[in-house]
Amino acid sequence: MKHITFLLILLTFNSFACNQVSEAKEEVFAKIIRRDSEAVDIVIVYPDKFENAKVESFSFVLFQDNEFFMYVDSSILKHDSGAVEIDLDQCSWSYIAVKESALDDIEIVVSYRWPPTEDGTVVVCGPEKRHKLSEIIKN
Repeated sequence: MKHITFLLILLTFNSFACNQVSEAKEEVFAKIIRRDSEAVDIVIVYPDKFENAKVESFSFVLFQDNEFFMYVDSSILKHDSGAVEIDLDQCSWSYIAVKESALDDIEIVVSYRWPPTEDGTVVVCGPEKRHKLSEIIKN
């Protein structure tokens, strides 16, 4: 009976941890780096770590008429700013090019994992941060 109780407690914790969502907008920002008649090129910068959890994945979610339309995983780019003139100390970044009229329809999702290990041993999913792209653009 003790083992069943322990498993139930563990499963409850795991479900809570995997579904924890944070809305802190001050830690993530986006910057338009190029505009043309077709699209805007945007860099999204976010912390490598959040509450002792390490960044695991980054995705874009597209809505049409306020309904889910598409979910796309993106590359996580580390510390090599290249042509992007942004301070990337302890941050990662991702890139997207979209029609400017679609900015209100895109949400970004940054997922983190515990523990923050490099070798991938015993990983527990961590918090997930969601933001509307149009709300975090700084220019």
